[in-house]
Amino acid sequence: MNNTETGHSQLTTRELETVMLITRGLVAKEIARVLAVSEKTVRNYFSGIYQKLGVYDRSQVVIYALKHGLVDLQEL
Repeated sequence: MNNTETGHSQLTTRELETVMLITRGLVAKEIARVLAVSEKTVRNYFSGIYQKLGVYDRSQVVIYALKHGLVDLQEL
């Protein structure tokens, strides 16, 4: 990643959707149902998200999303 790109700018549209669902407290099985994909696919999204954002778990994804304005606390 170069210095001008932030982690979240590297996320795909589907990964961003997944981040939004994570911030709403959904687990992989629920996210899979919402996105109409397999739970394994959602877990692959998680891996990509963690790597791109430089985090290691769901709670850090939520913190990252709040700190970087990806989600509004009032909308949660």
